[in-house]
Amino acid sequence: MSIKHIALFVLTLIISIQIIRGQVGIKTLPISYKEDLQAITSYISINAEDSKSTNNGVYKQSKLTDTSFQFATSYSVNLTPLNSGIWHNTPSGKVWRLGIYSKNAYSLYITCNTLKLEQGVSLFLYSNNYKYLKGPFGSAKYNKISFPAIMGDTLFIELNVPPGMDKYGNLVISKVYHDFTNIFKTSGTLKINAINNNCIEDINDSNGKLWQTEKRAVCKIVSDGQLSTGTLIGNTSETNTPYILTASHTMFDSKHAAEAIYYFNDEFTDENNDNINESQFILGGELVASSINQLDFSLIQLASVPPPSFRTYYAGWNRKTDSFQGGTCIHHAWGHPKQIAIDYHTISTSNYNQQYDSDAFWHIAHWETGFTSPGSSGAPLFNSDHQIIGTLTGGQASCENPVNDYFCQFGLSWDKYPDIHNQLKHWLDPDHKNKIQQNGYDPYGFNSFNCDTTWNFNSSDKLTLNNNNLAWGYYSGHNSDNYSQFAEKFYLSGSLQLPGIFINPAKAYASHPLSHITIKVWEGKDAPEVEKYSQLVFIKDLKPNASNYIGFNAIVSVSGNFFIGYQINKESSEDSLAVYHTLNPVQMPSSMFVYDGQWHNINQIPQAGFSANMAIGIIECYGKVGDLPEKQLSLYPNPCTDHITVKIPENVIVNKIDCFDITGKVIPTKLTYGASNIKIKFSALSGTYFIKIQTNKGQYNSKFIISNHICPK
Repeated sequence: MSIKHIALFVLTLIISIQIIRGQVGIKTLPISYKEDLQAITSYISINAEDSKSTNNGVYKQSKLTDTSFQFATSYSVNLTPLNSGIWHNTPSGKVWRLGIYSKNAYSLYITCNTLKLEQGVSLFLYSNNYKYLKGPFGSAKYNKISFPAIMGDTLFIELNVPPGMDKYGNLVISKVYHDFTNIFKTSGTLKINAINNNCIEDINDSNGKLWQTEKRAVCKIVSDGQLSTGTLIGNTSETNTPYILTASHTMFDSKHAAEAIYYFNDEFTDENNDNINESQFILGGELVASSINQLDFSLIQLASVPPPSFRTYYAGWNRKTDSFQGGTCIHHAWGHPKQIAIDYHTISTSNYNQQYDSDAFWHIAHWETGFTSPGSSGAPLFNSDHQIIGTLTGGQASCENPVNDYFCQFGLSWDKYPDIHNQLKHWLDPDHKNKIQQNGYDPYGFNSFNCDTTWNFNSSDKLTLNNNNLAWGYYSGHNSDNYSQFAEKFYLSGSLQLPGIFINPAKAYASHPLSHITIKVWEGKDAPEVEKYSQLVFIKDLKPNASNYIGFNAIVSVSGNFFIGYQINKESSEDSLAVYHTLNPVQMPSSMFVYDGQWHNINQIPQAGFSANMAIGIIECYGKVGDLPEKQLSLYPNPCTDHITVKIPENVIVNKIDCFDITGKVIPTKLTYGASNIKIKFSALSGTYFIKIQTNKGQYNSKFIISNHICPK
């Protein structure tokens, strides 16, 4: 069977599908879950009666002096495995657990002033019944470190020590933060501070369609119970050194930078404003430059480079101080998922207040689209060339009156002051190239024309499930026999790079929040042999009847034939996961493999009695599996949301076009003909679809993916 390819005109559209919402990088689970330890019933109680708040739950609302946003009350503590919590000895190792409770908290998070763990020792944080889980974490790079918030009024902290180890290191919890605003809510239906929803301009709505690349550079910053906004910014050598540009009035010392949490891709991802991404973050950073009470900027180097699965982008910049025509701000107002504000008029130099240098700010007189709010501090102002020209300090803009915002000028922050710790030049121009402007770049160097989406089934195949001669379950998931791993074979003569995969499950039911599968990549000539990569994925995060994208934490390089698949966890008989596959006569080629102690092609199992190709796709970069089939169409954008454009080859006359889903059901379409292309509009749910076009040159077949992600018009 020929392998089908779909050319990607914009790779970032593929890898920005966010159906998978699990913790990025999870390789293992807490010992307490593995050993089924009894739940903790006693807690450390944190509340205003027995601990002194540092701010009494009050946050600043005046945008004239501050656009940060205080969302949490902090309490000083001194909690260690020596003075609190309980220890357990288990066959899997020693476990220390501590429960913390704070009445009426929407979420809780902690800061440690010491976290030096022995190699192999790991830290987890979670809520009741593990509904929300973060970790595992190791030693901190800096003396202080904060951990992502856990939803609810109860937080569990767990330290895992491998068998045979007596020492775990040093752990001191110094602060507990009580969230009183619900900023980490999991649904957009809850809007904090009663902001008029009509004023909010989500980055993935129509006004953000031209900013889908630059948005990947913008992050939400949490530090000392406050929220602000920052931008991953590029340097003249175009390396992946992870500098974050933000405002000094929110990130003004090394302590705040070190204990900050930097969230990437925190966005609403569907039309109901659900599926907020809180799973991609970097813990800690180093303040390398800042100009307090002169200019309002800070430059922070993150503790680590964001992994490829974050899809980060390094924003460009322009240090000219001439007036600009139009400006765009991407920001996290009130801690909301990413928003956008746009001014189409001339932006000129202005004063802000006597605290800062004169004529050091860009003045936004009026936002035509959107507005900024507390939490937007440090957000970038882009010019029409999509380059940063400033960072937000403050102003008066509101939903009712979106006027008078002020951005510290990037050009002055560049080198107005000679001390390297008071300028951007030293850090962003390490090779002294003296550029006036720098375009943004993808640090992983992906070129869209070097990447395709590939599946092994074609447009005439019907996807289904089969349980022939099984007592219960299916051959591609949980079942009554001993099949525990499943893989799809890809034929490759050379090498390529894999940033992620697609998986299309028919069933995905989790009996427990930590019910999971393990995604795997193997190399092997005739069957999976050498495991190259593995990653846990929670079943609750997989959406049935949809093309779920799973981004890898590292680019996986493969050579020769390779296999993509997964291992199921049979600890609970109530879990149910099965992935679609084709159902073909046994004599046809088959790329589906199953494992029951050894690997078998599905057509080698007599009781199954069929051949198959699984609904597992890959993103292949800098290499190809198989050959492009003849009569293949170019489709873009792909994935799409409500339309797709088909490029028609020269001298081809189209007679008929049909679109249908994986079950063979035809979906209604509306066609608009251009000189060399046809725009096809439709209304359908997320998933994999096929297109057939009858022409004077024969039939053309292609495949495309529908997602709720915004696509360019």
